[in-house]
Amino acid sequence: MENLREESPFEGSTFESLFQKGIVCAKKWGRGALGAVVLLAAAAPEIRSLKREHEWRRYTEDALSPHEKAETKALARKIAEIFGDEVNARIEQGDETAYFLRKEKREKARIVGFEESGLSNVARYMLTEDFMFFPKGWIDGEVDKIVYVDREEDLHELQSDGVLLGEVEDQIISSRPAMYIYQNPRYKDYIAKYPYLAVDDNTVFHELGHVNDWLHNEDLTIVERQRLLLETYGRMMSKDCYHDPAGKYYEDFIETVLYRAVSEYWAEICAAYFSDPHSFNAEHPHDFALVDAWVKKKDPSFDIFNKDRGAFDSQTGKLKEVWQKKFGRDPEGVLLKAE
Repeated sequence: MENLREESPFEGSTFESLFQKGIVCAKKWGRGALGAVVLLAAAAPEIRSLKREHEWRRYTEDALSPHEKAETKALARKIAEIFGDEVNARIEQGDETAYFLRKEKREKARIVGFEESGLSNVARYMLTEDFMFFPKGWIDGEVDKIVYVDREEDLHELQSDGVLLGEVEDQIISSRPAMYIYQNPRYKDYIAKYPYLAVDDNTVFHELGHVNDWLHNEDLTIVERQRLLLETYGRMMSKDCYHDPAGKYYEDFIETVLYRAVSEYWAEICAAYFSDPHSFNAEHPHDFALVDAWVKKKDPSFDIFNKDRGAFDSQTGKLKEVWQKKFGRDPEGVLLKAE
C-alpha cells in the first residue's frame, strides 16, 4: 500500500471515475481497495460540502470586522429567541451559497414561456435592465429563470381568484432560484387585451421580493442578512405596519409560522414599493424607507420616482416618449417588437 498515496486515483475524481479506477486498484491491491474506493465515492458529496463550509467560514472570519463579528453573534442570539436556531442555520446556508455564486459570472435571467404566450415584448420591457423598471441586479444574477405558465393543464391544482399566481422555487441543478408566474385561465382574454398586466402586477413584484430577501440576495453579508430579517420583523410587529389592501396575506401565518409571516411581509412591502411608490411612501413611510434602503444597497443610483423608469405607461400600455425616441415609434404607439 505504500504506493497508494503516490498513485492515488481519488483526488478530484467523479463517482464514475473513482469506481473505474477502483477496479484497477482491486486488481493491483485486492478487494479491500475497491471497498475503500466505493466508501470514498459514497462520502464524496459530504466531503465536498464540508470543504465548502470550511472555505465559507474562513472567508467570513476574514471579511467581517471585529465589530461585525460581535454584532452577528448578538443578532444570531436574537433570531434564535424569536424564530429558533433553525432560522440561523438557513441564513448561514444562504450566505454560503451566495459566497460561491459571487465567484461565478452573473448571467441574465432566462425568460421562458412568455414568447409562447405572445408576451415576449412585455417580458423584454419589464424583466430586462434596459428600461430601469427594477434596480440593477434585482433580477439578473439573482434568479436563474422566470417562467410564464398559461396552459390550463398545468394550472388545475392552483386555487386563486387573482389574475396571476406566483412562486419561487429553489433548484437542485442551479443554486439560483426559479420564479414561476401562473396565469389564471379565467383571465386569458383579459391578458390578451392588456398584455402588460402579465408582468406589471403585484404577483411579479411580490415574488421578486422573495428572490431578494435575506436568504437569496447574493450581495449581502451575513450580518446584513440578519439585520434585514430583524428589521422586517420589527416593521411587521409595529402598530403602523403595512396593511395589504388584498387582506394582509402574511397575517395568516403570524400565529402559526412566524418566520413565514415575516418572509411574506417583506415580499408584500416590496410589491407595494414597485406597484405604487407614491401612495406607499405617503401612507407607510417607514416600510417604504426599509425597502428603499435595501434596494439602494444593490443599486445606489436607482430612483423609484424617476418618471422615465420602465418602458411603458402601465395605465395605457403605450411606450413612454423617452423610449419611443430611443427605439423608434410604433404606428399605434404601443409596445414595440423586440429587435
